Amino acid sequence: DLTEKVLYTEDIAATDFDAIYTFELYEGETLVQTLTYSINSYANAKQNSANATMAELAKALYRYGVSAEAYLNK
Repeated sequence: DLTEKVLYTEDIAATDFDAIYTFELYEGETLVQTLTYSINSYANAKQNSANATMAELAKALYRYGVSAEAYLNK
């Protein structure tokens, strides 16, 4: 039973889609779970989703990240 729920993340830019982020879940002051992920890995995992809307959203997210990075690096 979690009585206090706090979610904090810094802004994640489309050009940072390869950056690795670590999310930590605490119960009180005790770390109970850690998740390490990147936007790119999330999009790749969801591109083959049985949910067609989720798959299309993931593909669009991936293409947007690639195009934003290409634009900044030209």
